[in-house]
Amino acid sequence: FFVFVPSNTSPVRLLPMRTAATDRAGAAWCAMGSFGGGLLGGDTIDVSVDVGRKASLALCTQASTKVYRAKFDRRLAVQRLFAKVEAGGLLVLAPDALVPFADAAYEQRHRFVLALPQAGKEEEQMAGSAVVVDWLGAGRVAGGERWAFEKYHSRSEFCWTSSEDLPGLDAASSSAARPALIEALALGSHCGFGGADAGLGMGPFDA
Repeated sequence: FFVFVPSNTSPVRLLPMRTAATDRAGAAWCAMGSFGGGLLGGDTIDVSVDVGRKASLALCTQASTKVYRAKFDRRLAVQRLFAKVEAGGLLVLAPDALVPFADAAYEQRHRFVLALPQAGKEEEQMAGSAVVVDWLGAGRVAGGERWAFEKYHSRSEFCWTSSEDLPGLDAASSSAARPALIEALALGSHCGFGGADAGLGMGPFDA
């Protein structure tokens, strides 16, 4: 038995996906999408996820997330995700590839706070777990566009804390916690990658 309560506002939408397989597994499955099929400069999406004890949640997308050309004001399209996973819980984040178009500017920040295993009750002896997939497409390859975006920044932080401290945390209060693991990637013309000549250094790779 599980309780799954999605809530969203434009430009993001959350689509619960319930199947016989998820019912048998006792898991929740949700697809994330956006109105208009992609992100524009100035769009900011904040997603907060709370996976309870011994619960499982899979987050995916319906298709690749497109990031359109930045407008004249050069504002970024931004996605932020804050997730906390309690003891014995599992979060699987497995979206389709992000595809930034030519001259697109994009930034994403993920923060995962996972429960540490503790001695005592059986359900608290298991840690919170996360499986995270993060991948990037080259652009509109069929039209000859490859690695021509202006900016791509991605940062994922992983923190571990006690089960007692986890329920009261949110994106703001958890920011003081020092991450145990950080994965970060910066690509773009400002660091010698991106723009019209970016594809020259990528060989045959399109994703």
